[in-house]
Amino acid sequence: MANRKRIVTVIDSLKHYRIFVSYPRGGKAHTWAEAVQAFLQNEHARVWRDETGVQEGDSDWVAQIDSALRASDLLVAIVGLESEICRWQTRELLTADKHGTPIVALRVDDRAPMPFVLREKQPVEARPDKPATLKALCDALKRAALPPAAVLGASSVERNGIPAGQRDAEIVWLNNLLHGDLSARVDLYVPLEAIECSSTRAERALKKVRIPTDAVLKAFGVVDAADTTIEPKSYSDVLDAYRDLGHRKIRRLAVLGEPGAGKSFSLERIALAYAERARNDAHAPIPLLVPLGLWTRDDEPLKAFIARQLEDLGRFLPPLIDQRRAVLLLDAINEIPPGQRRHKAAQILTLAQDERLASVVISCREKDFAEFTLPFDTLTLQPLSPPRVHDFLRRYYVMQRGPVGIEAADARFWLIAGGEDVRDAWEAWREAGAEAVFWTAEEIPREQPNVLTRTSWQQNQAWQRARFDTRSLLRLAANPYLLYIMAQLPVLPTNRAQLFQGFLDILYDREREAHEDRHDPRMPDRDPWLFALTALAEALQRLTPADGDEDETGAGTSLPRAEWPGTIDQALVDFSRDASVLELRGSELRFTHQLLQEYLASRLLLDASQGRRPAADFWPAERWWERSGWEVVAEIAAESCAGDTTAQIRLIAWIAEANPEVAEQIWRHAGAPALPATLRAHLAARWMPLMTDPARVPQARARAAIGRAMGRLGLDRRPGVGLRADGLPDIDWVKISGPQPFIYQDARHPGLPSFEIARYPITHAQFQAFIDAGGYRDERWRQGLEIPEPWEPTWDEPNSPREKVSWYEAMAFCRWLSAATGDEISLPTQVQWERAARGCEGREYPWGTFESGHMNCRVYSDDGAEADIGRTSAVGLFPQGATPPPENVCDLSGNVWEWCLDPYHQSVETGGSNNGSRVLRGGAWYNYPDYCRAAYRFVFAPVFRNFDVGFRVCRGSPIDPRDAAPLGAETPSR
Repeated sequence: MANRKRIVTVIDSLKHYRIFVSYPRGGKAHTWAEAVQAFLQNEHARVWRDETGVQEGDSDWVAQIDSALRASDLLVAIVGLESEICRWQTRELLTADKHGTPIVALRVDDRAPMPFVLREKQPVEARPDKPATLKALCDALKRAALPPAAVLGASSVERNGIPAGQRDAEIVWLNNLLHGDLSARVDLYVPLEAIECSSTRAERALKKVRIPTDAVLKAFGVVDAADTTIEPKSYSDVLDAYRDLGHRKIRRLAVLGEPGAGKSFSLERIALAYAERARNDAHAPIPLLVPLGLWTRDDEPLKAFIARQLEDLGRFLPPLIDQRRAVLLLDAINEIPPGQRRHKAAQILTLAQDERLASVVISCREKDFAEFTLPFDTLTLQPLSPPRVHDFLRRYYVMQRGPVGIEAADARFWLIAGGEDVRDAWEAWREAGAEAVFWTAEEIPREQPNVLTRTSWQQNQAWQRARFDTRSLLRLAANPYLLYIMAQLPVLPTNRAQLFQGFLDILYDREREAHEDRHDPRMPDRDPWLFALTALAEALQRLTPADGDEDETGAGTSLPRAEWPGTIDQALVDFSRDASVLELRGSELRFTHQLLQEYLASRLLLDASQGRRPAADFWPAERWWERSGWEVVAEIAAESCAGDTTAQIRLIAWIAEANPEVAEQIWRHAGAPALPATLRAHLAARWMPLMTDPARVPQARARAAIGRAMGRLGLDRRPGVGLRADGLPDIDWVKISGPQPFIYQDARHPGLPSFEIARYPITHAQFQAFIDAGGYRDERWRQGLEIPEPWEPTWDEPNSPREKVSWYEAMAFCRWLSAATGDEISLPTQVQWERAARGCEGREYPWGTFESGHMNCRVYSDDGAEADIGRTSAVGLFPQGATPPPENVCDLSGNVWEWCLDPYHQSVETGGSNNGSRVLRGGAWYNYPDYCRAAYRFVFAPVFRNFDVGFRVCRGSPIDPRDAAPLGAETPSR
């Protein structure tokens, strides 16, 4: 495409051309502007000049100028002496140049220097003969003009190889993008940072694989190391990633981010960039921006849906694909109804693998993307940095108010950032030459440059608040959608609930005034309006999958007319659409942003929490542990109670009756307020018995959710799970009696002396006590061991096993605990571990023969009736999987692999100096049941750490006095 030579055609008439006249006010150029407008209008051109295009007193005159600029086919730049100091003309010329609009310059004073953007253009020079000058200008415009959209439909023959009817439809589509609702995206866009990660799945590059990658990984128990094997790539502007995509072999990308992170905005912005190019180049790719939230019909094929969304251009979708000119921008796949996601994801993948597509970009909420299992490289949007927040505010206020808006934007930014104290601190850092690190430094610089000696105590405190305060409005402003709301509000609130309430108030009042101005009585009162919107929000939150699959739930984002609540009528919809609160596409009604829907639903949740409805209405008892879409709503409801601890605790207690995990999450979100002792006792009595009772709660994921909540709330007080009163780990020792002969690795072992083993693996709370006691700094525990700094655990509930622990770290823990308690504590040897797990008779699993649902491991289920937990769980969650009484040792199969003291081929090992590989036993949550057999052994280097590796401890001599007496040749299991 880049090598195509453009054929220049000189047109013979300016009829229907849209021409923008740019000039400086006052002086000779102003007089010429009036003459140019009159002359070109006589030539039947559609001329726009600010004095005649903007009515006196219009408050949105800046937007009108920008809109006229974007809509123009040509621009006449009248250059006079005043042009050099006219900022507005400079802005107009830069905008036109950015949009690719042809510019013709008329210099009316030979002393006037050409503006920078026009330095390479030969101007038409004004002559004493004005009519001759105007004719020369007209001829120059005809030479510069491209065939305009208004006259393209006059021919039915192919133009540059593109059928005329197709090109006409393309122009209409492109103009709708460029001059419709998205047009302001260009001026408001600030670069969004993003991190790209490549998928390691074979399906990324291959259309068909004989065995799916997931199946291979599961079969071999291999941990998918995508995050560690592919180096992530950072982009300072997400648009650069989109532009790079067309030059790659694999031209597919998934844009991920939190709600309001700018996913849709960035897709809209790149669509405009493609559209600008495609309007002027008939062979350029065409952006096909399609919102997938409207793809609600279960039986509608993807291509048919896309064609429907493209309107007149839809019938040309096949040739566009054949011409390799289709850029597919599929927005918000997370808005596809949950029950339809699996088969619709397959359609998306099939279409995306069509190599004739110029590129394919999809957007999705980050938390939802895994559900679609699409082998796309991912581009995760990052929060806006404070400088980019500042840049956006300047763009927004200048667009609204003109150049004077910069001062208002600066004032709003520093108010968001923390006030004048923070601004004063920033000025001090700037004077010290440290402006660039003010928002990123972890501490105040002491050298190169030395900021500490140039700032006061008050300035340092202000910097600390701006940099680290989790309640800072600047953290909210890092979300582009919330920032947009904050820019509109006259007074800044302190949380999302206040933000959205203020946003709704502004939108309602603005539209009410507009209705009054045009004497339109069809206007709802505020309270009924909010009540109706709340009912709509609830209906969307409760939207069930269209295929009736009761196992999948989630919030919907669009509702067909037949399902609108009774409080929603056409007049209310019309008002709400005018107010930018609702959108109506066909018969599908939706909020303009899902966070707005969730805020309104939070009002309902707060009302229900006052005893008007049970929490089970929102988290049904039969599937309360599954995500339902009400989780974000509950967070916003808690924010609505900011400053009212009583209301927050009432909300938490109300939710806890139906869903303890969400209640605990909201408790943390609210700042972990102190819960009354009576409430804590009630929650423990309500949920702790259910956590370890598979008969009453057979779903493992439900018990795991209870376990996480009880752990974080500090309500899991079972022996052997937490700490003693003196702060040391509370180990629940189980005696393994000996000596009795037993089966060890298919051989007869004569028996071991009695020893004790921990009932559970070492928990996060217990290992953290070792860290807090200086375990990683004390040489007594580290001697002879390779122990770097501890890794952060993947999951940190106090009652879950500590994972990412190497053999060396486990050994150091044993040394520390031995010294602290006076007991001889170590890792169990392989023989000890197997005696505890298999008993004397050599059981296949700790409880006996295999039974489903007895351990935390990968579960395979054709009908989806069972689902694995997919991570570690609270210890002791599977009492049915414990060894038989009286021992009842738990979690010996599944949850986490457990280190043994000795190497694979050695049955005695008392020291820690040997650097050879060590044995892991028991399997883990990531493995299939076969890897969790009690006889199965795995080997890794002692430095190995992973999110499924932990340990338990043993008390008594670790010496194995005799090797096993063989019953037959041992065949080690690996």
